[in-house]
This record gives sequence, C-alpha cells and structure tokens, in this order.
Amino acid sequence: MSKHCPVVLTIAGSDSSAGAGIQADIKTCGAMGVFACSVVTAVTAQSPGSVRGIYPMPASLVMDQIEAAISAFPVAVVKLGMLGNLATAEAVADFLQRSNLPAVIDPVLKASAGANLCADSAGIDSVVAFYREHLVPLATLITPNLQEASLLLGAPLANSHLSYEQQAKELQMLGCSAALLKGGHSLDQRLCTDYLAYRDDDSGECCVQAFSAARLQTPHGHGTGCTLASAIAAGLAQGLTLRQAVAAAKNYLQNTLMNAERLALVPNNGPLHHFASFW
Repeated sequence: MSKHCPVVLTIAGSDSSAGAGIQADIKTCGAMGVFACSVVTAVTAQSPGSVRGIYPMPASLVMDQIEAAISAFPVAVVKLGMLGNLATAEAVADFLQRSNLPAVIDPVLKASAGANLCADSAGIDSVVAFYREHLVPLATLITPNLQEASLLLGAPLANSHLSYEQQAKELQMLGCSAALLKGGHSLDQRLCTDYLAYRDDDSGECCVQAFSAARLQTPHGHGTGCTLASAIAAGLAQGLTLRQAVAAAKNYLQNTLMNAERLALVPNNGPLHHFASFW
C-alpha cells in the first residue's frame, strides 16, 4: 500500500465569501498537496470588507466533528482558526491536550475589516485570557498579527523592527514552542516581514528569524492570515521543519497575492488566488 496523503485537521469558522476561514484552509492545503479535514466552529455571514453576522456552533457539535475526523483519518497536524466563543475554546483546548498533536494556532480575534470575531457574552477579554493561559502553551506555533499580539501581551502595538522582534520573543515566552509575529499590517511600505521566535535546540536560547517578502500593491488580501497558517500546517504535515514550513508558506502566500487580481471577482478586499500555480 502506498504512503497516504498527509492530513491536516482545520478547526475554524466558515466564511460565506470563501476568502478566509475554513474555505481558505481547505483550498490552501489542497494546493499544497495535503488533505484537509474540517471542523466548523461558527458560520459567518461575510462579504468583501464586512462581517454581517457570526453564528457559533455548540461546543458539543464542534467536538462531534473533531471525533468523527480523527477516528477516520491519520491527522498529522491541527490548525486552529476562529473558535467563536469560550465554550468552544475550552473544548478544543481539552482535545489538544489529550491528542498531543502538533498545532498551528492562528488566534483569530478580529476580521481584517475590524469586526470582532468573538461572539461570547463573556466578552473578548475573557477569550483572550483563555488563549493566553490555556491554548498558547499547547501550540507548536502561534501566528498572531500585530493587533492580536497586542491583545495577547496586553501591550501597545509594536511599531518598529526592534519592537517586532521583542514582541515575537515575548509571545514565545507565553509557553508555545514558537511564535510567528506577522508584519502584514506594519508601516513598512517596501517589505512585509514576519518574525519567527523559537528556542534553539542546542543553547535553549530564544532566537528570532525574519522572513521578508516584497509588499505588493494590490486591493485584495482577504484571508491572508488563514492562508499563511494553513500553509505552514501543510508544510509541517509533509515533514518540513518549522523554519522550512514558514519559508514555503511565505512563498505560497506571495504567489496567491500576486495573482489575486486575475480572479476579477470584486473591486476591493477580494480573495486570494489559491490555485494560481494551476490555472
């Protein structure tokens, strides 16, 4: 029997515009040669540039989906996106602790358009605290943007290369194996630089490696964070090292952005071209 296709389990919200969320995860994994099982945590009503509504799934239904997937498929890596509320976050944390699977956690707390992606009555502060104390320590990698890093650290937004590196280190010190601070929203007009903080295998010291790509002038970019995290998870499932997976994911994301306008679907904030290498 031939070796099976690598499998990623994505646990995230559904995006009706298909640019972000679980739709972006599935497209990304497929384009990178990885099979994606999916668990829907919430249904969102989205159009380019706006979030009209968020409808979380009951935590019991989320767990039913997880158990169904892992009972049938040889999951190699878990990717977390939007969880929607505290009850689901608690259930997913319990699953990660029991399964001991590698996990790429994208702490999706706000949409690119600025809307909260947390529908919990306890408020976003409670969800952020739970991420910090219970989910982040279970992560192989977390992938916050600058705003999410600010929330997780309870610190001002980083605004310089020095502060980006420092916050990446502080994120790693929350207990995850590694942290990738994304620079897509930085003020640098030439480069988009992400900062990977990880522990050196020999010295145990926290190291930071920068991954840069040219900043593209495009009106599109919906789903960049979901796409990057899923691409990293796909690389890990294929056996790449973390730094190799981040580099491959950055290259893949850059290609989807460069070709987004070819889709010609909407004038602004449209989806990426996840299959640009194929058509």
